[in-house]
Amino acid sequence: MNPYEAPTPAAAEGAEGHAEYRVAHLHERLVDEGVADLGLRVEDRGGTVIISGSVATEGCRATVLRLADEVLTGLDRHVDVTVAELGAPDRAERLL
Repeated sequence: MNPYEAPTPAAAEGAEGHAEYRVAHLHERLVDEGVADLGLRVEDRGGTVIISGSVATEGCRATVLRLADEVLTGLDRHVDVTVAELGAPDRAERLL
């Protein structure tokens, strides 16, 4: 592309940099909402945003999904976020 030529709207929407900025914005929103756990990853892989990892509660997972819908509208994404089982065990652990 000629550096003096303005990108077409379609090219601007699908640009890699555009997705990277939106991924960074999603990171900021996750921190603001308090759901950016260490086990949560958001990556742009070849035009598809991958959100993976685990969160503490179902409410946190719902917040991640809501924010992804708000920030990543129009981008391809794959969400694989699970809720970690943080409750007390239901039986005694056997040590050998």
